[in-house]
Amino acid sequence: MERSELERKTIDVLSDKLEISSDQIKLETELDNELLIDSLDEVAIIMGIENEFDIAIIPDTIWNSMETVKDLCNLIESKLSKE
Repeated sequence: MERSELERKTIDVLSDKLEISSDQIKLETELDNELLIDSLDEVAIIMGIENEFDIAIIPDTIWNSMETVKDLCNLIESKLSKE
């Protein structure tokens, strides 16, 4: 999968689960400070990412270390390359 497609799909999942326009989400967007993701959003996003990319994604410890959408894309890319 091309990196640009991975980024687009990740932003689409975030947009869908957070019910905001994908235009509001950029790679440098901060997950906690700008998107205000709470624990329920976190679960929905993780499930959406797992379904979209067919991967088992992230325990809480890794999720909590991610700061931006780009960090999330990097993690997904890493998981895809291992599978």
